[in-house]
Amino acid sequence: YVWLMYRGAKYFAKHIVTVSQFSKQELEDVYHIESEKVSVIYEAPPDFPDIDEETVLKVRDKFSIQREYFLYVGSTRPRKNLERLLLAFRRFLETKTQEYELVVAGSLDSRFLNLKKIIEDAGLRGRVILTDFVTQEEKVALYKGARALVFPSLYEGFGLPVLEAQSLGIPVLTSNTSSLPEVAGRGALYVDPYS
Repeated sequence: YVWLMYRGAKYFAKHIVTVSQFSKQELEDVYHIESEKVSVIYEAPPDFPDIDEETVLKVRDKFSIQREYFLYVGSTRPRKNLERLLLAFRRFLETKTQEYELVVAGSLDSRFLNLKKIIEDAGLRGRVILTDFVTQEEKVALYKGARALVFPSLYEGFGLPVLEAQSLGIPVLTSNTSSLPEVAGRGALYVDPYS
């Protein structure tokens, strides 16, 4: 299906719109689509509902968040780099006197990664909270209560959670790879997602 879609786009589309210069370059390099045939239109954060402090506290209670926390928003696919994030969080906890939690918000899919086993093996039970699916209101409340968004993805065509967090004034720690520096600009702290 993917092969047919790109082949069709390459030969039959009048014009192609993509979400970042990084994605445009990928279309040019991987599928050999002419640059003039591709335009970039950046994504924008959604129109979030207004969330007050009381709602933030209710959402914290719902997910049993007891401490200051860092937030990851997204899927559990391998390219999201959650295993390294968990191991880095364990090392972080070893160096800090203040107690923190890591909240992983998004649908869990054990076909890709058994997060519960990784958490158990890393000795992080009680320190990592898996919310599974969250509503838009819950997601905004989680952003607003977070110390920072942590998004060390290996590969993103855009990386909407980065933009969402920034639009809500939440600090962002993200990868220095793929489209993420383009999306976050000077508004993030960058890390090597392989380290």
